[in-house]
Amino acid sequence: MNKTNWLLRNWCYITLLALIALFACHNWYGPDIWYHMTWGRDVIETRSFWPIQRSLLEQPVLANIYWIFQTMIYGLYELGGVAIVTTFFVVLWIVISVIWIRLAGLHRASAWFGPFFLLTFALCLQMRFDQRPEVFSYFFLVVQLVILTRVNLDERPSFQTLAGLFVIEAVFANCHGYFALGPMIGGALFVSVVLSPERKNIARYRSAGLIFLALGFGSLVSPFGINAWRLVFAYREVGIAMRDTNVEMFPTSRIYLNPPMILFWINWVLITLYASWSVVRKRYIFESIIALAGAWLGFKMFRNIPLFLIFAAPLTRHLVAALESGVLPKLRAIPNLVPNSAYALTAFVLSVFVVSGGYHRSIMSLTTFGFGVEPASYPIGATRFLQSIDFKGRVFCDSYDGGYLEFMMPHLKIAGDSYFLDSEVTLRFFDAIKKPQILLEEHAKHRFDALLINIENSDVLDVIRKSPEWVLADSDSHRTVYLRSNEFARFQRKPADGNHFVDRDLRHWMYAFSPVTWIQIALKTGDVGLAEKLVSEYSGADHLPSTFVRGAMIAGMIHQNRDLFERALKLRNQSYESEPGDFSAIDKMASGVR
Repeated sequence: MNKTNWLLRNWCYITLLALIALFACHNWYGPDIWYHMTWGRDVIETRSFWPIQRSLLEQPVLANIYWIFQTMIYGLYELGGVAIVTTFFVVLWIVISVIWIRLAGLHRASAWFGPFFLLTFALCLQMRFDQRPEVFSYFFLVVQLVILTRVNLDERPSFQTLAGLFVIEAVFANCHGYFALGPMIGGALFVSVVLSPERKNIARYRSAGLIFLALGFGSLVSPFGINAWRLVFAYREVGIAMRDTNVEMFPTSRIYLNPPMILFWINWVLITLYASWSVVRKRYIFESIIALAGAWLGFKMFRNIPLFLIFAAPLTRHLVAALESGVLPKLRAIPNLVPNSAYALTAFVLSVFVVSGGYHRSIMSLTTFGFGVEPASYPIGATRFLQSIDFKGRVFCDSYDGGYLEFMMPHLKIAGDSYFLDSEVTLRFFDAIKKPQILLEEHAKHRFDALLINIENSDVLDVIRKSPEWVLADSDSHRTVYLRSNEFARFQRKPADGNHFVDRDLRHWMYAFSPVTWIQIALKTGDVGLAEKLVSEYSGADHLPSTFVRGAMIAGMIHQNRDLFERALKLRNQSYESEPGDFSAIDKMASGVR
């Protein structure tokens, strides 16, 4: 087939792959990438697989199974910063998607069903498109499944097949904890031989057994040996303990419904029913076993959605064929150009929606399209402030902020980052972030020199604000930095006014949250100066949440400050109604004062 015919046949898939590439081109927002790069730097500089302990709330490190991922990503970051790391992940996601297409048999599917399942794959996985070591796992898993679904169990596996599986699993075991799934897939293959209605012979058992052993022995090739497996089980216990505190650990049923989640549940129901039917009929045993395992994982935890889609891929091939045999004859009169055009147009509209930022707003994503970092996601301003005063003490910080701090200021001692292994320590750390009494107890134990507090933790801010031990030294749109009084006196400067306005699209909830929270703080503390400053700063925004305008007007009324009230009222013209009834309340206040 020449290139022209290939393009004509696959142009719909190309548009969907382009959409996946755009989904993967997003600003960084996850916390894990920074502590991973810190550990990668430690591995290179110390020539040791063990990271330097910078966390005051010590989490045990049974094994650093991520070291290949960490050193590779740190090396890319040093080479070209955020942009080149993002580009690497974009390419990796495209490679994973292309392999998944072949694994799911979509390259041979009709124009009606193939693009639909690829679109579902793209939208569902977009919710987990992050710069994490899991992405390496997804790559290794699809490659392993491609090999296992093509192996002929009636023949002895070739040395190349067994060696390939062994090497893939060995690299896998030094990149991410999902390596444990490799031997489990091998075990599922062996079980499928036991349950298969086909004639049993020693060759099939031997072939499945050799594959299982190759994957099992590969999983032990690590500087840490059996400790790598101990870490997997420790992670499992932490995940269970954190199911009510960490969104990605939530059961998938607790995630609110949006278009991607609706498609996920449609796919989940189809696969689960078809896999169950196949097991009863004793057809596609291996494919059905791993599909049901993926369905269970995907149901149990939000972060497992990609695992479900990958594990379901081999059975999706048969599901698509079954759907086509039942439905396609009725659709043959309609040219393929019609469904191809519909899916391609959907991909194009979504691509424009992604680039414009509307898509990420619509699903309340933490990120937006781009090749940088989301300013609200990391303590960028706080870090610059601490660097400006040459701070070298102990910092209490949110788990979301710790990785960025330790990467940018490796000499610091931080409360903790997003590396969680000990559930008791982790849950207490989360309590200290939000509960002032727990934070004070941790302070008595560790004697923090600085507190980096996110503004949503209002209970903690209320206590710290009233304590003579702490002085507000810096603040920005999402965070405040308090220094101990003696530490603050050391560098002799007035508390910074702070820059609360981040010049971003305030229709995006992560940025809209900031002005609303700050005006609530101004109202709560009776700080009319802060309210005036907020109104001045946010007057430059193209779009403002109406709740901010209403709060600023209330501040003007409470303090009988007509100038503040009038300036806030003028912002009515550039605001959008973020809470129902805001506009009518604003207009009523305006008519009442006038």
